[in-house]
Amino acid sequence: MKFEASTTLPEQIAKYLEDRIIRREIKPGERLVETKIADELGVSQSPMREALRMLEKVRLVRLTPRHGARVTEITEDFIISIYDIFQVLVGLATRKTVERHTEIDIIDIRNLLVKIRYYSQLNDIFNFNEMYFQWGIRCLKAAYDPLLEEHLIDLVPSIRRLQYISLLKQEPQDIFGIVEKMLYTTNCIEKGLIKEAELNNCTEVEREKNLVLQIFRQFTE
Repeated sequence: MKFEASTTLPEQIAKYLEDRIIRREIKPGERLVETKIADELGVSQSPMREALRMLEKVRLVRLTPRHGARVTEITEDFIISIYDIFQVLVGLATRKTVERHTEIDIIDIRNLLVKIRYYSQLNDIFNFNEMYFQWGIRCLKAAYDPLLEEHLIDLVPSIRRLQYISLLKQEPQDIFGIVEKMLYTTNCIEKGLIKEAELNNCTEVEREKNLVLQIFRQFTE
């Protein structure tokens, strides 16, 4: 990914590092050397430190006094805990989205689905992963609950990181299946089918959790 400075420099640095962590270009447990990364990006250490604090907040980085920053390790307990919490919040968000969405929301959600299908056809896993969560966040915004939105968005980077691992192990037909489930959820939202949309989303979160756990256990056995 090409780094581009912006007016929100710490956020841009955080996004750049988040993408590298998700792609596993920076490995779990690897140390992030502030001065080295700041020099690479041509930025000062002040926005660099703020970016690392942002990554710590979303559990991608662990900051330790006198030891600096390291990419967080992935453990089985972490996978189970974060997916269980995510599933509950996704269920709640789905119900509110079905109840509160507007026609503009549906148009935006469907437009994102077109992009998601495009990346699935290209088998572009990274951009599919990123667009998947853009779609999810757009659905979340249609719930019109700022507090719920804040809590769910804080979980997204860690869930993205885990989902990317699972996507690398899935076949193209599995990716197409995910798109079809997203389309089904969108149709349910538009038709006001609360239980169906919630069940579909929560079932997919559970499927993904089990797949990530399976992959994790294979690598740790």
